Amino acid sequence: MRWLAACLGASLFFWLVALAARSLWPLQFLIGPVELLLLPASVVTGLFVPVSGHHHTDAFYAVRSLMGGFGTVSAFLALREAWRLWFVVTERPVQRSRRTLLLQAFFATALGTACYGLFIEPNWLKLRRYEIALKGLPPELDGFKLGHISDTHYGPYISLSHIRRAIGLLNAEQPDLVLHTGDFVSSTPAAIPDGVGVLAGVRARLGTLAVLGNHDHWEGADAVRAELARQQVRLLDNDRLFLTANGLSETSAEGALAICGVGDLWEGVVGPAAALRDVPDGCPRLLLSHNPDVAEELEGPFDLQLSGHTHGGQVSFPGVGPVLVPSRFGPKYAGGLVAGPRWPVLVSRGVGMVMLPVRFRVPPEVSLIVLRSA
Repeated sequence: MRWLAACLGASLFFWLVALAARSLWPLQFLIGPVELLLLPASVVTGLFVPVSGHHHTDAFYAVRSLMGGFGTVSAFLALREAWRLWFVVTERPVQRSRRTLLLQAFFATALGTACYGLFIEPNWLKLRRYEIALKGLPPELDGFKLGHISDTHYGPYISLSHIRRAIGLLNAEQPDLVLHTGDFVSSTPAAIPDGVGVLAGVRARLGTLAVLGNHDHWEGADAVRAELARQQVRLLDNDRLFLTANGLSETSAEGALAICGVGDLWEGVVGPAAALRDVPDGCPRLLLSHNPDVAEELEGPFDLQLSGHTHGGQVSFPGVGPVLVPSRFGPKYAGGLVAGPRWPVLVSRGVGMVMLPVRFRVPPEVSLIVLRSA
């Protein structure tokens, strides 16, 4: 009976944590470890309880909680019994000591790595600096500072305070303009007002421009667009603006840089013709696209592309590289400045996380880009 009560109690706990995650209760410190613990149950449950509109259903969380509760308690009891039997069957004291030391070292290393990936690196925000020369950039824009932030993913795994710290890193550099390449929110439409509203903290001379990501479409693209408008963030999905020394303009002028944007490759419409509307020949062009794979599909011409989406794979093992990069081109667009087929692509490793709340050897980041005349 005690075993059954423990299993049901664990199942109830897992169900309550799932409710907290979906309701954006401030329990990020619990959600990460629980999600890792329930990973096997999530995989098995997902085989016969499908998602609905890119979201797991109540049935999924109920079944996963039950499987996780019974599985976790049973696994703990099995490990405890195995630990006891280890000392029973090991007779020689020297062997017992050596083997015990190795086993303890293994578990300590595994526990330390898990704690680092869950609690330390996901909060270890980095500011990366780039100086990039653009052919044809007007001399008066030489030294112009762009802040690049992407994949903030406000939701169960990412707190508003974490996003505010990322914005604070950029604000400290006094950027002229901040560019957000999508995925403001994750996992629940309830995240949209605050997940977009946090951009009110940006302190850039010319404000913020943005494009949408696939998660923004999954949680509600219209609501994200409306909130961006309330925050006076100009959305550039299949649109463009012209940057001059005097600021941003709808019309082209001598000595301008065209800042173009396209819709998300997975869920939106990629419209290069609309993004290049009225852009004169010889005008340098900066492209915003949430998904870096767009660089492989468009003819352009562009001079630089800013993207996100791939998160650097979130986990990268020594000698192996990124474990999972959501790109058709493997780890090529995991992060950093990449040589695309026709123009360079600067891929942000992102501020937030998806799938699992873990980062290992891929810390979250924002970027400061200083433009130079080639």
